[in-house]
Amino acid sequence: SYFIIEVFNDGEQLTGVTGEEIFQPFRKGNKGQFGLGLAIVKRIAELHGGKAAAFNTNNGVAFQIKILMNDMQIRDKK
Repeated sequence: SYFIIEVFNDGEQLTGVTGEEIFQPFRKGNKGQFGLGLAIVKRIAELHGGKAAAFNTNNGVAFQIKILMNDMQIRDKK
């Protein structure tokens, strides 16, 4: 089973780019940004046996991160 994190953006939908392409490093979306954030998110998810995805919704874009529960370690912070 997976631990799933979903983030919804009610802004513009993905146009002219696939959900996979948006995770490519150095893909510039906004001026002045390097395009590394989503690439890093995807890589971290993959390192934990999971994956990251982005897709259009009726109201914007959804970003989803799935991580295998077996790979998660819950630590008690004291």
